[in-house]
Amino acid sequence: MPRFLAIIIFSLFPFLGLFGQGNLLKEADKLFQSGQYERALNSYLSYNRSRPGEEIVLSRIGICYYETNNMAAARQSLQAAIATSKKPNTTAHLYLAKSHHADGDFFNAAANYKTFLKIIKEDDPLRDHVRDAIKRCGSGIRNQAVKANAIVENIGSTINSNEDNHGAVLSPNYDDRIYFSSAKWQTAGKSQSDIYIASLVNGTWSDVRPLDPLNTADDDRILDFNEDGQALIYWRGKNSFSGDIMVDTFSRDGFERRGYFKSPINASSGDGGAFMFNDTTLLFHSYRTGGYGGADLYFSIYRQGEWSKAQNFGPEINSSYDEMAPFLSNDGSVLYFSSNNTSSIGGFDLFKSTFELGKRQWATPSNLGVPINSGKNDTHLRIDKKGLKGYLTSDRPQSLGKRDIFVIYFKNYLPEQQSENVIASLVPSLDSKISLPESGNPQGTVAFDDSQIKNYQLAPLYYDENDKIIDPANIASLSEALKIMKQHPTVSLDVIGGSDIGAAVEFDLYFSIKRAEDVANYLIQNGISSERIIARGCGHNYPVVRHTINGQPVLIAKKLNRRVDLQFKNLNGLPLKVERQAPQINNSTLELRGIKILENHTRGLSYRVRIALTDNMYNGEIISEYPDPMIDKSMDQDKYRYTVGLYNTYQSAQFMKNDLIKKGITDVAVIAFVNGNEVDKDAALELVDNYPDLVHFLVNE
Repeated sequence: MPRFLAIIIFSLFPFLGLFGQGNLLKEADKLFQSGQYERALNSYLSYNRSRPGEEIVLSRIGICYYETNNMAAARQSLQAAIATSKKPNTTAHLYLAKSHHADGDFFNAAANYKTFLKIIKEDDPLRDHVRDAIKRCGSGIRNQAVKANAIVENIGSTINSNEDNHGAVLSPNYDDRIYFSSAKWQTAGKSQSDIYIASLVNGTWSDVRPLDPLNTADDDRILDFNEDGQALIYWRGKNSFSGDIMVDTFSRDGFERRGYFKSPINASSGDGGAFMFNDTTLLFHSYRTGGYGGADLYFSIYRQGEWSKAQNFGPEINSSYDEMAPFLSNDGSVLYFSSNNTSSIGGFDLFKSTFELGKRQWATPSNLGVPINSGKNDTHLRIDKKGLKGYLTSDRPQSLGKRDIFVIYFKNYLPEQQSENVIASLVPSLDSKISLPESGNPQGTVAFDDSQIKNYQLAPLYYDENDKIIDPANIASLSEALKIMKQHPTVSLDVIGGSDIGAAVEFDLYFSIKRAEDVANYLIQNGISSERIIARGCGHNYPVVRHTINGQPVLIAKKLNRRVDLQFKNLNGLPLKVERQAPQINNSTLELRGIKILENHTRGLSYRVRIALTDNMYNGEIISEYPDPMIDKSMDQDKYRYTVGLYNTYQSAQFMKNDLIKKGITDVAVIAFVNGNEVDKDAALELVDNYPDLVHFLVNE
């Protein structure tokens, strides 16, 4: 090689190195701007090794460490950036404060936030945000003494990854199974979430797999299940503000497409966080106008085959900040949600509010404290039915990457999860006397002036241990019933028998319908056509009073659950209103769940599965193996009809029907009801516009 050429080449080496470092910095900046902090960090560190001490690089290294949950390393780089700066480095000061905040060091976080406020301009748009952060530090200092009686742990790398993992939903049917959304296992640059399932085997999470029949190239996120676990509600879209709420039902081959979930939720406007309670109440958050600022919590009630207009939870729950991701306890008395108001200790914290039955309102929400909450964002709380374990989503420093799923172990069980009571906290009309508008006229009669409407209040008919029900106390109510039916010949009647807990389900059911028949026969003997009366036996399934409390029998339950209720139908267009009265008892023992389920059965569309037609008591074991068993008998016929199940969708009832057939019960059929009246195929054709789900009934039965 000529000497002068070698000299030229060697003289260019430093410039070639500079050129390579320039490309490395551009690559790092591009990754940083796109939020790929882990990859950006590696590039910045490589650049910093060859050109150490550049202020902007040190700042961004610190931010990358912060975003990947290495707070100690973040502070080291941020402090180095501040030390090398010739003028105040506002970004480094802000993230230095945020790193202390994330670690729960609220004193140092507040001090650094205040330093940041001193060095920024008066009109800096971050000023209000940082003032709120200082208030949250104060809340953190106060709440350090509020210790949640719980242990919180990262659920582990089998489920979590260095990507985004969030929104765990418990399986309604399997205690050892959860569903969640995750952006792990990306393909072809895909950054959207998919839905996954994981099972707990011998104490270890395993068998983590995507729900591939459901997942698409779009963003798919699980929201919730219906009560029996046969319908999955999920979100699908291109981004957080462009999508739809979908519903799919499980089938033997995976998923059976059902399309859009028709509800007040408008996903394209940023509504989300859907939580289904008891198949009759939908909770969600929304940015819609008319709220209190930011995202508010709303609810909607399912009545007569459709969801009601969304109602705001009001100022007791919502604030000028964001309230999101609601969860309602099993008994309906405790509302959990996430909020970034200034009572949080980080970003979003988990709060709870208890419904005060006496005041008919929600109490002031309280922070769940540490370790459930952290100095960062804590959302998407779900608690198991036993009240001993829960799950949350958090980006706290213990996360493996972005957001992770954490498991909560409560040291004491949460009674609101173990109770089977359902406190109707979202129904303002509920009080110690429960007035239930009768089937077929849920809003009462509105075509008449108040002066024209005749009001009836009928108490349940109680029977003693000798099973005697036609006695002077009950004849007074029966006289009112006779008056209603004689004055209004289009009115029909369900006579519904209930019992306390006996030796076996089949005996409870049969004895309860026998008492209902006694009442029905009394009415028939006094001039009411047998064609207008149906007797039903529910056994102990729908109690007015809890049978036990803390494992001990409730003495008054034996008396109050041995009863017959009169439920009038076809009241529409008539100048009368009939109310069923609940007993005046201590609210702590009031069993609203039974009343609610029975109300669900008699309002709107519902389905049951027939398992037998008999002349006498059915003795098959099936009756005790399936939920919601019932006997009914049209009083102009001789046969007893046994049914199980109580569902709002045909697919759920069909799933039970198919399961019964597998067990050898072949003479089964799905029966449809609208407002308590059985619907045959001719009637279903007329009602299908109002209740589209009847299409499945018409096609399959």
